[in-house]
Amino acid sequence: MNLKKILAKNIVTQFHHEAAALEAEAFFSNQFQNKTFDEKVFEPVSLDTIQSVNGSISILELCFQLKSSLSKSAIRKLIESGAVLINNEKIVDSQLVIKLKKETRIKVGKRDFFELK
Repeated sequence: MNLKKILAKNIVTQFHHEAAALEAEAFFSNQFQNKTFDEKVFEPVSLDTIQSVNGSISILELCFQLKSSLSKSAIRKLIESGAVLINNEKIVDSQLVIKLKKETRIKVGKRDFFELK
């Protein structure tokens, strides 16, 4: 892994500059190697784009709207396996209904991070 990181840093330095290479290396470390939830880069999602009833939505439907590339059954499996976190709390009940609030941080699977704005 260290060799790959050195190679990537050299390539970015050649095409851009040293500061960009250091920034890219820090991003990679935070996003893919560190396990802390708060250090991840969250994709902002507007509350207006989420279809809900009176500001409430089931976890299954919320994840489906955020990750429309997955089927509802695949999302249900992710939820039941503990791969969905809301504000760093593991969710295992796919029928759980939550109230949508700003600044809510959601992790779906290993690499998808969203923050409601």
